[in-house]
Amino acid sequence: MNRKSDGKWNFQKKPRVISSFEEQDDEKKEAPRYRLLHRKHEKKEPTEKKNFLVFQTGRIIDNDDNEAQEESEQDVSGVQMRARGQLLRLEKIRHKRRLRRFRRIGVCVLVFLVIAAYFTGVFGASAALLADTLDSVSMLMRPAAGYPVPITESGFVQAGTIAGGYVVLNQHDVKIYSAGGNEFYTAQHHYSNPSMALAGNRLCVYSRGGNSLTVYSRSRELFENKYQDAILYCAMSQNGMLGVFHESGLTVYDPMFQVVFEWKTAQVPTAMVFASDNRQFAVACPEVYNGALGGKVFLYTTDSNAPDAANAVIESAQGLPVGLKYLSRKEILVIYQTYCAVYNTVDGTELARYDYNAQSLQAWQTTPDNASVVLLFGDGEHSSMTKLCVLDSKMQQTAACSVNRIATQMTVTQSQIHVVTSNSVLSYTMDAGLLAEQKTQGYIRALIGTGKLYLMTEQEISVFTPPPVNQT
Repeated sequence: MNRKSDGKWNFQKKPRVISSFEEQDDEKKEAPRYRLLHRKHEKKEPTEKKNFLVFQTGRIIDNDDNEAQEESEQDVSGVQMRARGQLLRLEKIRHKRRLRRFRRIGVCVLVFLVIAAYFTGVFGASAALLADTLDSVSMLMRPAAGYPVPITESGFVQAGTIAGGYVVLNQHDVKIYSAGGNEFYTAQHHYSNPSMALAGNRLCVYSRGGNSLTVYSRSRELFENKYQDAILYCAMSQNGMLGVFHESGLTVYDPMFQVVFEWKTAQVPTAMVFASDNRQFAVACPEVYNGALGGKVFLYTTDSNAPDAANAVIESAQGLPVGLKYLSRKEILVIYQTYCAVYNTVDGTELARYDYNAQSLQAWQTTPDNASVVLLFGDGEHSSMTKLCVLDSKMQQTAACSVNRIATQMTVTQSQIHVVTSNSVLSYTMDAGLLAEQKTQGYIRALIGTGKLYLMTEQEISVFTPPPVNQT
């Protein structure tokens, strides 16, 4: 580009030289686009790599051989992975088959055990134990309104303690209360002359002089039976054994209500009791000796394989037996109308005795540990005749006092004696010292319990709080 003399610019292009393709090399003859494509797809010559040593084998391996080996190893690893997957699938299938086989065997074994347990009685005993456990948990967990508990029923007959609470028998029904005051279970009995025997987790309501009885747990009816003759007396053990004395004899049932003992006799019972180990029981019956009223006490075992004859027979012509209590496996306390005595349960020999000295026995009870026996004397009409007497297990008097009240009942705990009158409760120590007298507004029907006490009047049931022992 040059500038002319007149000031204008001269745009003269430089001549373009066009060279022919023939004059260029083979490489230059290619078109630019082709060259680009050619460069893009141009193969790179492999560069020579150095060999290396494999120290594990001590051999020199060429790189080409190494690559081939890696490819072969990859192929082998792929085959191994596929084989491993197949093995895993097969193992899962075998595992499922084994589980199905074990399930079948387990079901067969369970069915066999259930059948065997049913015929041997283990199933029923286990079910009863589970039901009793559920009753105990339910009595503890069920909410209660608390005390006092109002009473709306009339016709009170009897009251007593049961595991986790207490029982009240009325003329037309029986009610079970938890310790918190909740009405846990109620049943109608329709017996004209109802009476009750209870121990442990069960109670038996029967018609004295009738022929029907019903056994209840704390939440349901367990057993009902009718006899051809009249029922005279019933007793229950701590583990649920039932003894029924009717006019034709004595029948003892195990906790599953299977007959384990029968005694055909025309005797009339005055008392019956089971030992705390549930392996022994005793029956007291009246007997006449030369015109004097006495009695016999028959000592039996609950073992179904034992002979039908009594292990020992205790005879007395000096008084009618009215109460029985096993103090231990080898000692039994017999309460007579005129004295009380301790006997050996093996052969029936007398070990100790206490005479009443013409006093009229009104009530008796032992402490929970059977270490002491408390006797309440009185005629129920004259307050001056009401007295307390405390004996040890050897029938030695340890304390005595005059109550000077007309007593209706007595309840003994481990450390105190509570004498119940029509409208008050007098509390004594085991040394016969008066602690306090607590009066009530209504007539007292019963003082229930041996640990925690419940005071039942005509209007309500409340918790009775004993006075402290150090109170004077």
